[in-house]
Amino acid sequence: MCASFAYAETHIITIKGLSDGNKVFDNSVNPVYSFFSEDNLFRFDCDPNLGASKPNYNKAGDLRLNAKNTFTINYNGSDQISKISFVLSEQGLKRLAEITTNQGEIKTQAQGDETVDWTGEAQAVTFTVGQLGVYGNEFRSDGTPYNGQFCFTQIIITTGIDEEPEQPVTPEPNYMIPGGTMHSAGNNYVEQLYSEGATVNIDQSWDSTPSALHQIVEGAVEVAPGATFTLNLKAKKLGPQSSTTVYEDLRFARARIYTDWDADGVFTEDQVIGTESPQAPYNVIGNMDVLDITKQFTVPAEAENTNSRIRVIYHNAWSNKDCTANSTDLVDGMAYDVKVKVGQRSGIDSITGDATDAPAEFYNLQGIRMDGNSLTPGIYIMRQGSKATKVLVR
Repeated sequence: MCASFAYAETHIITIKGLSDGNKVFDNSVNPVYSFFSEDNLFRFDCDPNLGASKPNYNKAGDLRLNAKNTFTINYNGSDQISKISFVLSEQGLKRLAEITTNQGEIKTQAQGDETVDWTGEAQAVTFTVGQLGVYGNEFRSDGTPYNGQFCFTQIIITTGIDEEPEQPVTPEPNYMIPGGTMHSAGNNYVEQLYSEGATVNIDQSWDSTPSALHQIVEGAVEVAPGATFTLNLKAKKLGPQSSTTVYEDLRFARARIYTDWDADGVFTEDQVIGTESPQAPYNVIGNMDVLDITKQFTVPAEAENTNSRIRVIYHNAWSNKDCTANSTDLVDGMAYDVKVKVGQRSGIDSITGDATDAPAEFYNLQGIRMDGNSLTPGIYIMRQGSKATKVLVR
């Protein structure tokens, strides 16, 4: 069974049900020398080599290679094998030996591994089983390992270039620059602006009044379509909430938040924070919620491969009633632009991962996890860490 992509194919070979030409692998077969995948794209050669025990198929459903045995995968296609993952059986976890290869690279092994993973470029790859089960979880009573084994139920092979085509990124549009006057006391500014929950976050601090009203935050928030992240703006605070003492900071301002998810250079007002023209006692207390803003954003699913911005404007709460994202007459104003890079949608948004060397997992198109050893014909999603690809099972 295999799945086709623009640049790569993923082939999932389940050992149970294959044949060496004489016997079908549905009961014990000993020894095993050579067999083919169902589509004849791959020939698998087992060699006792210098081992005392020969390779065999066990009725539990795994191919068992013993200490010093070799296992060669031969590919009959026109391109190269780029990745191989062996899915270990229960027995394979017990006495896993160090596995070496004649070319390419095997991911560093460790006790508890559920797969053995190889990467490289080849049409034929040979693996050799080490003498002792040093990575297994079963040892003799004296603590020494048993003779090594390499037992697996499936082989997942990627041929071709294992990457997805890059989509063109929309360049950042030209944005108008807001303007006006800053507060003369020099305390109306944000001390820290940072994001949380994005793929790549930003964090910038100011310890004094910026030199200009309009500030572009360093770096960029990088996020996927449909993802959620949070923006935090911590303003300079001269004192606690008070109905008797006037603290000339941003508590006497309103904050307006704008977004441009379609990256056309035109901002849309998202939220206004703070009361317009506060009345007593809030003409002294001010808008305390403006001093500490936590704003959550959900990127629209259709916003893909764009460079855009979020803009936050502060202005005097008694002025600029008709303020826009591009106002040039701000009173006691500050404006902060946050660059946002929106990436490419995943093939299946609800299935995510965090490591490219993780074990393969299978899901149906409804997102329900399935047993990879007993898939019926149809289309599935194979997730391996952060990569999710469609697989056709025949």
